[in-house]
Amino acid sequence: MRLLSHNVRAMIQEKIRERGLKQTSAREKILELFLEKRAWTAGQINQRLCGVNRATVFRNLRTFEKNEVIQAIHSHESETAYELAGRTHHAHCVCPKCKTICCVPCPLKNIKKNHNLEFFNLCELCNK
Repeated sequence: MRLLSHNVRAMIQEKIRERGLKQTSAREKILELFLEKRAWTAGQINQRLCGVNRATVFRNLRTFEKNEVIQAIHSHESETAYELAGRTHHAHCVCPKCKTICCVPCPLKNIKKNHNLEFFNLCELCNK
């Protein structure tokens, strides 16, 4: 699992402060997941953070999306997933087995950025 840099973490925390959002333990746990170079569905977050209430996860995802901390990804293969907003342009690789969505560099260089490109391949865990 690859993590985003310390600078990205600082930028996220600054954005949260600028938007006037409180730093709660649930929000910190949820945002920690988004530092991995992948997208998360609400269900995946609930499974990973068993100590955080399901309603709290949904409420925080809506708040983060509204405040442009995260953005929704609408995949044909899984429920809506979320990733950090404002990242460099990229494509997504969807695992057909576990539905994990990983961010990968977009191979299309001279194309408008208002497209959604998905690849399908087993993730690292399912490929073992």
